[in-house]
Amino acid sequence: MTAPSRRPSPEEAERIAARLRQPSDHGATPTRTLAASLILIVCMIGLTGLTWARSRLAERVASPLAEKIAGADRVSYYVIDEGEGPRFRLGPDELSLKLITHLVLPEDTPPYSPEAEQAYGILMRLHSLEGELLWERDFNVRTRQSKADELDRGRGWRLENAFMLDLSRELTDDRLTRVLLPTSPDGRDRFLSIELVPRDPLDEDVLGLVRAYVRHERPPDDLDKIALAPGAGRALVDHVTYRDWESLSEAEREAKLRYEWTRMAALGYVGQDYEILSIYETGFRVPRGTKTKSERQRVEPTRWLAFNVIGPATLELDIVDGIGDPRSLKVRRYSLDEVVEELPRGGLRERTLEVPPGIHCYVFETEDLPLEFDLRTEAALETRVWFSEAERPVRVNERDEEMLEPDLRRIPVVRLGPNWRELPRYALPDTEDVIGRTLRFDLRYVPPFAAYWPLDEPPKISLDYCFVDAEGEEIRCERWTGAEVQESHFEGLQEGDEASGRASWARERWYEVSEPQSLRMVAPEGTAEVVLRPGDERVLVRAYGYWPEVPTRVMEPWRSHTTETIIWRYPPLETRTWFPLRASNWEELQDDEAIADLMAQVRLQPRGVDESTGRGGPWSGDDPDWSSRWQELIAGEDGWDPGPWVTLEPRGRHRRRSILEELDEQAPERLRERWTGSLFTELYPRRSYVTNLGAVGPSAPELHWQLDPSLLGERLVVDIDGTRHVHEIAESRGRWRLPVEGGQHKISVDLEDTRLTSKDGDLWIDRPVLVASPPVSRRRSVHELTTSLVFPLVKPDDGEAMIVNVVVYLPKRRPGAQLELSVDGGEPERIAGVVERVSVSERAYTIEGEGAVDSQGRPVDIREFVRFVDLEGEHGVSLESVNLRITLGPEVTPGPHEVQVDLVDGGRVWVRAFHRGVGRRERPATSWTQAARANELPGAPAPAPAPEGESGEVQP
Repeated sequence: MTAPSRRPSPEEAERIAARLRQPSDHGATPTRTLAASLILIVCMIGLTGLTWARSRLAERVASPLAEKIAGADRVSYYVIDEGEGPRFRLGPDELSLKLITHLVLPEDTPPYSPEAEQAYGILMRLHSLEGELLWERDFNVRTRQSKADELDRGRGWRLENAFMLDLSRELTDDRLTRVLLPTSPDGRDRFLSIELVPRDPLDEDVLGLVRAYVRHERPPDDLDKIALAPGAGRALVDHVTYRDWESLSEAEREAKLRYEWTRMAALGYVGQDYEILSIYETGFRVPRGTKTKSERQRVEPTRWLAFNVIGPATLELDIVDGIGDPRSLKVRRYSLDEVVEELPRGGLRERTLEVPPGIHCYVFETEDLPLEFDLRTEAALETRVWFSEAERPVRVNERDEEMLEPDLRRIPVVRLGPNWRELPRYALPDTEDVIGRTLRFDLRYVPPFAAYWPLDEPPKISLDYCFVDAEGEEIRCERWTGAEVQESHFEGLQEGDEASGRASWARERWYEVSEPQSLRMVAPEGTAEVVLRPGDERVLVRAYGYWPEVPTRVMEPWRSHTTETIIWRYPPLETRTWFPLRASNWEELQDDEAIADLMAQVRLQPRGVDESTGRGGPWSGDDPDWSSRWQELIAGEDGWDPGPWVTLEPRGRHRRRSILEELDEQAPERLRERWTGSLFTELYPRRSYVTNLGAVGPSAPELHWQLDPSLLGERLVVDIDGTRHVHEIAESRGRWRLPVEGGQHKISVDLEDTRLTSKDGDLWIDRPVLVASPPVSRRRSVHELTTSLVFPLVKPDDGEAMIVNVVVYLPKRRPGAQLELSVDGGEPERIAGVVERVSVSERAYTIEGEGAVDSQGRPVDIREFVRFVDLEGEHGVSLESVNLRITLGPEVTPGPHEVQVDLVDGGRVWVRAFHRGVGRRERPATSWTQAARANELPGAPAPAPAPEGESGEVQP
């Protein structure tokens, strides 16, 4: 079927054209046209007038909020609350996180104060895909509000770091928290949850905000594709510091480009599984502890300053005129290369300090009047001069020169003394586990006046501690008195208007405090709270709980920049064995103004006593073995402990071997006067020796040998003072009791028919040589360890710590081994009450190519080659040894205990164990020796070899 044509016929086309040529008629008349035109003109005039009026009104009424919004970034955060928060899925290799958090304050928050701080916690839990809890950690965060300018009611703050459109709610400054997650045990994905732990203020209306980022390493191919234009660099840089991309060094740029941070997306649906809140951020900050109106630093006799810098660089020191004598300023430089240098003093007020390459700490001190100075960067090879710059901007003067400041940390403490009514109370968990009832209190003395220290008669800290049960009844109270306090020039309390700049120095009050003294205690069972009561002194208290399963781990970059003799004081910690405890009556203490911030400077310092000042003392770290090991090392009349040493015999059936282990070169001379029956002197053939054959009593001396079997049937000739004694060799390993009485004799050994050489075997005599110094060996019994060995022991009731030494012998060809040492399965019975130290009852060690390290990566002992002879005839095995230790601290109850040694990576090693003291008297006496090695204590001076032990049993 054909469709009809749409083209008109010629007649229709003509009619249409004629109609189009006629004028249109829409009903409009001239009157209507005029009226419409007038209405249009009136509307245009009105619109123009309204626009002009609005413009004039906007000019007259400027809005700070509008200005802030125009210059701010709108950022979305996940809302976290107590028990509620987002969940994220992490891959097995996603371990490094960073969290940016805010706190949403309640509506009834007190008016803004520059000194006001808020504290909160971030609770992170890691679960497996099946819901099993793998890891849990609570991170403490302290923050504040960063504002400036005056508040205009109804319009808000003009300068503010973070804000919402709801002016009734305030936001705190953002805080960045870095988190290192444990590795996935099964190589599978995991779930991470984040919740808020309200602390200060404690209010149900407090909310938290969090943005989470995970770090990934860029593939090498992607690095080549990244354009290093300034815009691209800014997009990639990690804004932990306030450096611009253009100011970073090439090394810093490469480090930042190596990794990328990806924002993590929560699981589920918004409004159902998580909540989102958008806020505005401007980037404005009032840096914490920064005096924005001044660049000067002030050093006083009671307040020294430490500056951590990276060289090479040139620093310019300008001392302010009219304040103090420049010649009284002492500057010392501590370096990671173990150099402690005091710089020359001078009378000039302008000095130049040349910083050598590496990381250094410059300490400024004065023993006379205060001094004020500026310390600025004149020239530096690298842009970065401060060692740590996180959470603070670069300070520059009007000449764009970097101004240096000390690295300060604020540590919350509780005031205790006659001026405060509220007593700090610390709650304990309802548990029978002794670890949960273990506490530590770090106490510092505070003098009664600012800028004052009692030099003539240093006081002693004293206080009462009471154990209280769940009903509030006192179980018992006791008094504790510490040693004489020792001043700390770098820590103190600063009271007054610290944010108002240099003009406030006259109003600031700086109270120097003492070095901390630790009060450790194990609360008795049934204790619900520990209450501290003051003595006559003003004291600062910081409480800690004990978590031995978690090692103390310093954060980067401080962890990578330490040595055995130079350490960081007050570095930020990633994990810690002793974790801070918050008083259960924190709010009441705040109302009593008993909460304060201890100002501590992060700095380098030598381990132990600072020889240049005579001050310091042992490093008060988290290693409870330090004091006991140090005391053991320096004990004894000649500086070395001669014993006695007690051998520990393992329980159960296992293989034992007897060896002769050669001692150090100084052993012959050192042990001549205290010879024991387990010592042997090696004799070379045909050499004459003067010996003391009566060194171990009336028993006859014995000659021991291990000779080649081809010499069987030959006759040994022993010449004693010219008299020949002949003995037929009937066995390749044997001994011969010499027919001679005690006293000094000259002796030599040879064969009767042929010449005896050192290649034919070895000869020993169980007596000392008086003139020459041939090698001395000691007979050892070593025990085969394939899985576990248990060494029973008895701890004496002397109140002292007992250190159990476990010497591990492993083949030289074995690259390493992993061992674990534990006391009573990790749960020894401990004494309730005050203890000197809290010992770690479980320790893990890794033996590597160079030596042994503990679970925290600290060197324990070097791996030494062992010269020995196997008395049971097993040859061809070259051995090396390391010495591992575990301590039964003074808080461990006296009586029977067990030390278990586990080899966790399979294979076989040989071990022996011993401790210092008097063993069980019904057992035969056993002699021991243990050389004190140069690296026995990190940072200790290299010791001479230790003397050999006396008999392990001491008769009454």
